[in-house]
Amino acid sequence: MHRQRSSQGLRRGPGALVVASLAAACGGPPTPVSPPPTAAPSAAETSKPVASAAPVEPPPPAKPALPAELATAEKACEGGDAAGCSELAIAYYTGSEVPADGPRAAELFRKACSLGHAQGCYNVGAMLFKGELGQPVDQPGSVPFFDKACSADYEGGCFNLGVMYLKAEGVAKDEARGKRYMVSACRLGREQACEIVKELEAGAAAAQAGANEPGVPGATITMGSLSADGLEARNISCRLDGGGGLFGALVGPTVIIGSLAKKKAALDRCAPAGAEPRVTWSFAGGRTTKVTATGVPANVKSCVEGVVKGVASTGDGECAATLLIGKKK
Repeated sequence: MHRQRSSQGLRRGPGALVVASLAAACGGPPTPVSPPPTAAPSAAETSKPVASAAPVEPPPPAKPALPAELATAEKACEGGDAAGCSELAIAYYTGSEVPADGPRAAELFRKACSLGHAQGCYNVGAMLFKGELGQPVDQPGSVPFFDKACSADYEGGCFNLGVMYLKAEGVAKDEARGKRYMVSACRLGREQACEIVKELEAGAAAAQAGANEPGVPGATITMGSLSADGLEARNISCRLDGGGGLFGALVGPTVIIGSLAKKKAALDRCAPAGAEPRVTWSFAGGRTTKVTATGVPANVKSCVEGVVKGVASTGDGECAATLLIGKKK
């Protein structure tokens, strides 16, 4: 505030002249009186320590103001609003409206989840599974958060749990449980989950069909499936005469299916639209001696039998397998 001076102090008028005249009549201004001399300080006084001023710490930097919408979200979050916490967490995660702050985002995602926010629970699970936002990798620890999200009908939580149980990532493999989660994700609109469910059901059907397919009497080797050079064979059953021991059990099917794979192009021409013939063949002395194909039309049957009969073999024995030929299934 400006203090306004008295206008009287600024005027020069008769009053000023009167003062000057009085001073002249009295012989001029009085002589100033000198103050008494000050005593010198004693030695004791000069030896007293002088207290130094305490250092003054600078004030903490002011917290940057949030944009209006985020300020509203922060206030809502502080009042227990889950959506406000999630919105603020995403802002700190992306760094689009405020400086990115991983630990702060993680804290807010956890709070949103504790308040019942499905996406918040999903995000906590994701950051634990991947080890993001300053959190250590903890795949088993992500399970309850994905499960909370799935229970609240958030498809991402269901889908991630399905993948984890199907691939044994962070949990023990459990195909039945993984499929249940995938079915839930599909129901909630995740198209990729629907495709996986179809594949799982097709595989289960093929396995059931394979269980009913004839094998080789006295088989020493059985396998669910094997791919070699692009040719896929399922429900393999083989008897290797002479045994072959452990080496034969491990290598034999690969060599046998690998020999068929050399004729893959010819087999595909037998059924360009795709077919799955069940083929049984015997081999001895380096050549195939007998072939039978079933489960396909007569023209495909004769074609497949002719191709397989020309396959060279290693060792002696008999095998049966379902071959996927032509268009990929």
